[in-house]
Amino acid sequence: VVLITSVPSWRFLTTEPLSRPVLAEIRASQQFGDAPLVPLPITRPQALSSDVALVHAITPGGSDAEYLRLSTAVPSTPWRLDYLVPAEAPIAAAQREMRLLALGLLVPLLALAAYLLWRRQSAQMRITAEQAARAELERRVVERTQDLSLARDRLQAEIADHRSTEARLQVMQQDLVQANRLATLGQVAAGVAHEINQPVATIRAYADNARVFLERKQSASAEENLGAIAALTERIGAITEELKAFARKGRTAAEPVELRSVIEGAVVLLRSRFAGRLDALAIKLPPSALKVMGNRLRLEQVLINLFQNALEALDGRDGARVEVSAAET
Repeated sequence: VVLITSVPSWRFLTTEPLSRPVLAEIRASQQFGDAPLVPLPITRPQALSSDVALVHAITPGGSDAEYLRLSTAVPSTPWRLDYLVPAEAPIAAAQREMRLLALGLLVPLLALAAYLLWRRQSAQMRITAEQAARAELERRVVERTQDLSLARDRLQAEIADHRSTEARLQVMQQDLVQANRLATLGQVAAGVAHEINQPVATIRAYADNARVFLERKQSASAEENLGAIAALTERIGAITEELKAFARKGRTAAEPVELRSVIEGAVVLLRSRFAGRLDALAIKLPPSALKVMGNRLRLEQVLINLFQNALEALDGRDGARVEVSAAET
């Protein structure tokens, strides 16, 4: 039962509904007279703690509001003091505190979220940049590979062309050597024919003499003539072999060649054309063991050209000589 209150109309009202026995007992005691003893116009109590509750109260005049109900016991008495405080200000303060607290929590969270978002964006940008750089590198590698492939193909084609050109050049050089050899052969052919005719006539004479010696039973003289015929045929065979060897296309690979036989072969081929003038060539023949690396026919052709040019240069010069010698170095 409310005994003291700042709201006169709330005096002798109860803080909570009274049961019928308790209400009858209070009425019988005549302690509060004919007071209504009805509950205070406070509803929807919401306990916040053991001594604090949030209530909804209707004040005189019909206005209602939210209040904080603070309850405490009065020492050495059975009384209890209830204090109603408008809840708007504390709630507003609590809301401000909550907002400040939320703001205090939200700002770091927002900062953290912004930092994480920045890191994610940075990582994404880095990944994108790396992917773009990798793609560019792959593109350049592909382009470089294509360029190298084209360059390799061009180089292979050029090598093939060079090889083909070199092969044609070698064939042309061989043909040129052969043509030069045949031209030289044509120059000496007439003289060689004359040189061959002379031993053929001599062979005929020796053969006739040998027949006469045989008829006379002079076998020794006949055998001597036959030996001379054999020597003359060997001479003719050497001349013809030199001509045939000179006219053939020889092997182009270098090989050990006896220099003495090359010089002798060149002299044989020049003897008929420069008959009586070969004495101007003072040739000191090298030993048979002296060999050079080369092609026999080409060496003969070189020597024939040199000897021929030298003899032609001495034409009309009495007593002029050309000395030829070879030595191992």
